[in-house]
Amino acid sequence: MKKQHIIISAVSAVILAGLLTLLLLLTPESPEQQQPTGPQHQRPVNVHLEDVIGLELNPRGESMFLIAVERSENVSAFILAPGRQGFSYNAQALSNAVDAAVLMPGSTLLAENVDNIDDFGFDDPIMTWTLHLKDESYFTFEMGDPAGGGRGIYIREQGSRDVFILPMNAAGMFARMEREFRSLQFFPDYADNEEAILSILHYHLEGSLEPFGIERLDEEVAMATMLGANFRFTSPVELYVNAWNFNNLFLQGILSINFTAVVMDDPDEEDLKSFGLDNPYRLSLLDVNEWEVTLLIGDEHEFGGRYLMLEGKPTVFHDRAGDYSFLDVPYVTLIHNLFWVHDIHTVDTVIYSFGDDVFTLDYSNVTYENFGGMQLNGEDISRDNGSFIYAHTLQLPVHGRNDESFGEHYGFIKITLLDGTEHRLDFYVLDSHARVLGFTHNDERTDLTMHRNPIETNLTSLATIASGGDIPWSPTW
Repeated sequence: MKKQHIIISAVSAVILAGLLTLLLLLTPESPEQQQPTGPQHQRPVNVHLEDVIGLELNPRGESMFLIAVERSENVSAFILAPGRQGFSYNAQALSNAVDAAVLMPGSTLLAENVDNIDDFGFDDPIMTWTLHLKDESYFTFEMGDPAGGGRGIYIREQGSRDVFILPMNAAGMFARMEREFRSLQFFPDYADNEEAILSILHYHLEGSLEPFGIERLDEEVAMATMLGANFRFTSPVELYVNAWNFNNLFLQGILSINFTAVVMDDPDEEDLKSFGLDNPYRLSLLDVNEWEVTLLIGDEHEFGGRYLMLEGKPTVFHDRAGDYSFLDVPYVTLIHNLFWVHDIHTVDTVIYSFGDDVFTLDYSNVTYENFGGMQLNGEDISRDNGSFIYAHTLQLPVHGRNDESFGEHYGFIKITLLDGTEHRLDFYVLDSHARVLGFTHNDERTDLTMHRNPIETNLTSLATIASGGDIPWSPTW
């Protein structure tokens, strides 16, 4: 299958990229088994680093590319050409590649004037590299098979019969393909979760159980919620987001995403299907600096992680270690509470009406200067009781999803604001579960449910207050 072919190509790329030690387990001992006979730390040619103006790399089966070196008094710039449009390149990796290709650290002479030179893999070298000097001269070298016993890899100057061994870690600095020098930093480098929370304004996820959007609240609105809610849903419902669940079940996963490697460029339809990118998850993000990205998330990789793409960039990536469990989090898990969350100073009344249990809380006299004057059914109540039951009302939790028709009416809760705005939740019995209720918001059906327990607990608390008792600050649901 094509996917198998692509994965094999990717493994070959990794070998070329410096993980050449994989071959050590598969390659028999070389025909030359003697230990290095010449002086230690020798190079095929002694070239001074400051004389090099370019490193030309030609990996087997791949296109040749050049790392140009531009030197000024105290600064060196490294430019890769031809580069891939839409990508920048890792300057440190380019610098390290030039250093290693020139200095060949740890190189040792194995044998001189070898007769069976092709037995070292130079008839089909893994790669060749050429050092271009500022006097317009150049030297070309070849990289052959891995040396037995984990000693490194065979190298020589092209055409020479002198064989050297270069340690694998040194070879890995420059034995790479063009795409392995690319910078894969596509997300802002937030210092921590707190900076990300303050920076990312919008999230939108499609392809999950149900698409949803989340936006960050400005500071003034967040303070007015009385819940420390920093986010709210923009779709499919207008609800506040549970801060703990958002951070631990959603944001942590997004921040763990890391583009580890390039798998391939210019995938066709069959490639996209093999990676699960023909119908991917779509995660869109926008932050305060107008950085915007849509990430396409495909299937799980057989070695862990997932295949990724960026919208508008025809390149497939692999993330080896990201936590993508957030893709399977139902949006209801992130819901903080019900539809209305308002500063108590903006509230006129709160009415609970469930059969014979009818309670009217009056907050119309509450001001910032005088946090008191609260009443229940026309009788004064303590500031603690009044504020606690209001907080318990705001914290009524969503239970889950509902797709069945409503049964009989169970009761309602209505909040009326000082400006006359009303928010009313009507609850209905569901046939599937005696203790779970469906509900409407201002006569509009929702697809959410609530358990009876929190409502019954609040009704008990209201009865306690009405009889002169006190209630705890935290609900006991």
